[in-house]
Parts: sequence; C-alpha cells; structure tokens
Amino acid sequence: MTPAVQALRAAPRRTDLPSWTPSPGTVVAALAVASVAAGGLFAVSPMYGVAGMAGVVFAALLFLALTPALGAWVVLAFASGLPGLAGVPAATTVLVAVAWLVTLPARREHVAALRARAPWALVAPWLLFGWMVVTAIWAPDRSVARSELWLVLTAVATVPIITTVADTPRTVRLLLAAYVGGTAMVVVLAVVLGPDSYVAGDHSEGRLEVANFSANLLGAICATALVLVPVLWTRARTRASRAAVLAVGAIVLYGLVGTQSRSGLIALLVAGVAALVICRGRRRTVLRVVLACVVLLGAFVATNPGVVERATADDSTGTGRTELWRAGLQVAEDHPLTGVGIGNFVVVSERYAQQVGTLRFAEVLLEDPKPVHNAIIESVAETGVVGLVLLLGAVGACMTAAARAARRFRRLGLPDLELVAQLVLVAQIAIVTAGMFLPVTYSRQLWMLLAIGPALLGIALRMRAAAPGTTGAPS
Repeated sequence: MTPAVQALRAAPRRTDLPSWTPSPGTVVAALAVASVAAGGLFAVSPMYGVAGMAGVVFAALLFLALTPALGAWVVLAFASGLPGLAGVPAATTVLVAVAWLVTLPARREHVAALRARAPWALVAPWLLFGWMVVTAIWAPDRSVARSELWLVLTAVATVPIITTVADTPRTVRLLLAAYVGGTAMVVVLAVVLGPDSYVAGDHSEGRLEVANFSANLLGAICATALVLVPVLWTRARTRASRAAVLAVGAIVLYGLVGTQSRSGLIALLVAGVAALVICRGRRRTVLRVVLACVVLLGAFVATNPGVVERATADDSTGTGRTELWRAGLQVAEDHPLTGVGIGNFVVVSERYAQQVGTLRFAEVLLEDPKPVHNAIIESVAETGVVGLVLLLGAVGACMTAAARAARRFRRLGLPDLELVAQLVLVAQIAIVTAGMFLPVTYSRQLWMLLAIGPALLGIALRMRAAAPGTTGAPS
C-alpha cells in the first residue's frame, strides 16, 4: 500500500452532508402546516393529494438526511408521468435545489477543485440552457418553447446539484444505485401497468413502455443501468445483498429485451466494446460479464421471439426515423446558425414534409409530429450550430471529467474508485449512443449520468491534494 493511499484511508471520512436542520419545533410546525395543506388537496383531486403528501414526505427526508434524499430524488426522476405522481419529479427537483443552495457553502473545497481544473463542466450546461432560452425568442410557437425550456431546466439543473453535492464516494455509489433501482422500478411498472399507461397513446403492441418512457427510451435507459450493475455488485458483501443485485440486474435485462429496442441493444453493444477498451486490466472480467449477459439475453429472447423478428426486420427507415432525420437536416439547412427555436421542430415539420422525398411514415411529420430521433440533428435544427457546439461541449466536458477521474484514481492506487469512474464513462457512452436514435437531450437520466463524471473528478482532485508526496500536476 502506497503512502498516499495510507493517508487517504487514515483521513476522517464524512458520512453525510453537513446538517442544516432548523430547530425541532420549527421543523414540526412546518411539516404540520404542509401536511394539512397536502390533505386539503385530496378535496380537489386524489392525484393532487397523493402528490402533495409525497412532497411532504420528501421534504421531511431532506430535513433529516440530505444524502439519502438525493437517492430518493434520483429514483423519483423515473416517476415522470406515472399515475398520481404528475409534477412530483419537477417539484422534488425544486426542493433539492433549495437544499443544495443552502448547503453549498459547506462544499467550498469540492467546488473550488472543480472550478480550478474542470470549469467547463460546471459552466457549459448553463450556457447551453441560456442559449436555448434565447432561441425561444424567434420560435414560431413560444408556448411549445416554454414547455420545453422547463424540461431542459429540470434536467440541466441536475448537473450542478449532483456535481457539487456528490462529494464523497459513498454519495456517488448511492446515486448510481438509485439510478439502477429507478430503472428496475420503471420496468416492473411497465409490466404491471401495461402499454396503455404510456402517455403518448400510440403504444407499441407487445413492447414494454410506461408513462413518459417509450419502449425505445426505456430500452436505452436499461442498457445504461446494466453497465452500472457491477458497481452495486462490488459493494455487495452478503449473500442477501448479492441476490438483490442479481435480481435487479435480471429485471433490468428483462426490461431491455421486453422493450424490443434496437437502439437499446446497439447502446449495450457499444458499451461492451467501450468497456473492453476503457477497463484496462479488467478485460477478462469484462468478457465474463459480457458472456453472462449474452447467455441471459438468449434465455429472455427464447421466451420473447418478437425481439428477434423486430431486430432482423427489413426496415431501413427505422419506422420513420430517416424521414425525421431528413426533415431535421432540411430545417438546419434553412436555419443553420440559430435554429428554428427550442422544441419547435414538431411545429414546423409539416412544412418540410414535401421536401424530404417519398414518405413511408408520413404521420411522424404530418398527423402526429414527432421530435427528431437524433440528438445531434435535433440540436442543430432547433438551436443551430451554436446550440450544437454548446451541447457537444457540455457532454464532452462531463465525459472527459469521468475519464480524468479514472486516471487519477489509478495513480492514487484506488482501483475500486477507478472502476466506478470507468463504468460511469461507459454508461455515458451508452446513453450518448442511444441519443443517435432517440430524442434524449431533455432527459433527466442523461444529465444525471453526465453529472457523475465531474463529481468523481472533484473527489479525485481533493484526494490527490490530501495525499502526501503529490505534485498536484493536472492530468
């Protein structure tokens, strides 16, 4: 064991974020008033009442322990669109943001390390959001732009919150476990509630989808969650905990198969290749994990032959994707610098239906306009080249931070944290790959995964500064 590692392990470790709890009397009084108000919502609507009580419970958790509340917040991000939980993910984001602002001064060291070595990861998401706000000025339908901006805000806001609050390895692992657990929860709900619960209404026969998660989006999220399952496995110390991790992994894998999502399968395939490249020294383990996934996938596919039929179907259009891509490129050609305005591709797509050639799936542009199923084309069509550069800068900065964190943990002799950073980077690659086939730019799951990268880098920077005999040279 190196002296640096000895110093790190001997140093006192925080078990939670600093307490900011007011006096017990104040807390009880505030929660009592909130509970009465939430109870009154039941008279208006049972759905509002359930949402109000969930908000009270979550607020109480924030007062008692912020770190576990963050885990609950990540899980609730997967509840978007679920019956009785309308608005809960956004409301909890507001509550977490307030708690984040109150406790931010207690994390000066963590924030200072990031500002010194990875400032773009903190700034780029806000520059992107600011530019999106500007594009709403010339958007043909400003009401659509405003609704999209709210989605962007609640998604992008996760980056500074997670990046600065997740300042210990324990918190990072908790958030990753919550991400995997939230994915498994959505898969179970998709099985229980059925495809009719998909809010878009045009559900796919025989495919898993639920609430705001289309089959393709759910498949992509399952692919990223599968990459993170080994993080949970490395911390499982008992038979019961290992059985729980295996069960969660099996549920997520079943979710990927049940969605019959080709984009999800492609994302998982790319993740496997990326893991072989990134996880140096662990390639045998990676190969064993990939082989196990292949065997389990084969078992699930044997009971769900629709997956093979859909994956091998002779459909070069991607059920309308290519038409959306051609229309998006045409919009970008007409509005190259500034775009047509945030969220407004669906508003103008009908005008371009006659310019994209023969339409096999005309409904995606005319009858029921869909967003561009490609994050790059969507960005340049709606926010122009400026928006595309800012998007690539924000995503690239977060992924670069994860790679730098892995290298620093390796130099510090911390292989367990190195593996966490490597798997986070692989998961980021997987969701970005899925973004080439899906509109994921406004997804909370995308930005939550991206935010873990700079959070890990901040931890690595502080650890290196605390270790004796280090020069502090940037990686």
